[in-house]
Amino acid sequence: MAIAQPKDGNRGQGNRTQKGTKDKMACLNLTEEQQAQTKTFDTDMKAEMTPLKLDLKEKKVQLDKLMVADPTDEKKIYTLVDEISEMQAQMQKLKIENQLKTRAILDADQKVLFDANRTGKRKGKGRNGRNQADCRR
Repeated sequence: MAIAQPKDGNRGQGNRTQKGTKDKMACLNLTEEQQAQTKTFDTDMKAEMTPLKLDLKEKKVQLDKLMVADPTDEKKIYTLVDEISEMQAQMQKLKIENQLKTRAILDADQKVLFDANRTGKRKGKGRNGRNQADCRR
């Protein structure tokens, strides 16, 4: 029996990061101005992140090929591992920068909720045992 796959190619995984962020942001009761600012922050981050993600995928494919090549070129493998690590660090820094920008525009009550959701102080379990955003303090 064939199972229909979503047109976006995610096979039911959805965009977990975006959905999780939307859930967390909904708890904050942002003003329209704050919503516009966070949207700009997210758009800017995605613009920087997209080429990094593509390059990262490319490097991982290259690494996979080098790992099964005969003879194995350890120097090239370790060079790629270093490049992949650097790209992952850049991506993590972009995410953190986005979080810091967002946190900077929040009032004191919003920061409490934002920080609680960011650090994992959440109640309840969702699908697959993952914590879900909770709007309580």
